[in-house]
Amino acid sequence: MTIATTLATAVLMLMVLAYVLRVPALQGRLGVSLRAIYEFFWPTADLWLPLIDEPIDVAMAGAAITRELKIQYPGYYTLGLRVAKRVPNPVPTPQSKPTLRVSFTQNGKEVKGFDIGPQLQSPWWRAEEWGFEMARFWAPGDLPAHERLTLTASVAYPSEAFAARNGATAIWLQKLSTT
Repeated sequence: MTIATTLATAVLMLMVLAYVLRVPALQGRLGVSLRAIYEFFWPTADLWLPLIDEPIDVAMAGAAITRELKIQYPGYYTLGLRVAKRVPNPVPTPQSKPTLRVSFTQNGKEVKGFDIGPQLQSPWWRAEEWGFEMARFWAPGDLPAHERLTLTASVAYPSEAFAARNGATAIWLQKLSTT
């Protein structure tokens, strides 16, 4: 066997091994460092897609959504409101904000529940999307990973001013970072 053949065989074996380990690495089953490398070089198509992007009327008390989800990839996740109108920079203050009651349940038992709203943390901007981050989670840790969860979010205290200023609103849950 020549050196070139041996080298080609070794490279091919490493490529096959990298492909076989891709899903367990992205799910965090092989450590944070390896997961970060895979997320950078070989991300899955759904890695950065929102887990939830559901309309909710923040001007109406009691408006609610309930959605099933499964957090596949470890890391930070952000929960917030995506809005239809461009968010100005800087954001005008004071800003009337809705309060949402959020609950994550698993098999009928609450895993995490809280009210969010007055602490709209930070506005965010993308090419043609705008919104407000309301909470961050670490999975696994704050929420379990690789298991079915149910998110229920309801408007506890509506804000017509927020709805008028920002337009149609949606609950938004998405992976935020690799670490």
